[in-house]
Amino acid sequence: MGAGFNRNVNSSQLESLMRTFKISQSAGTYTIDDGVGDFTLLKNGTGDITLTFVTPYAKLMCASNPVPVVANLRCQLSEQDASHVRYVFTNNSGTATETGFQGFVLGSMTDTVKR
Repeated sequence: MGAGFNRNVNSSQLESLMRTFKISQSAGTYTIDDGVGDFTLLKNGTGDITLTFVTPYAKLMCASNPVPVVANLRCQLSEQDASHVRYVFTNNSGTATETGFQGFVLGSMTDTVKR
């Protein structure tokens, strides 16, 4: 390196981990098809699902609005934190509706920045 350019370049980043999920549904019964071991699933009511992370994040950075299997449904991300996400699916009339869905969450496994 030439004179005056002998410096370290530091960059900071969080140790991130993306977890994907694919959930199927039949007659009101939900099954984790992709993400087994990463999530547990709780049905709170019709179309109201909580996914709990088996190993919580230190910091949740992003939870996707999942893609429902049934056409013309709306999805509300009603709760999110470092240990879980909760989704509620409704039709265009606002009625809670059962559906399979898929999506992802992105978080950091550490709460400190690595340099």
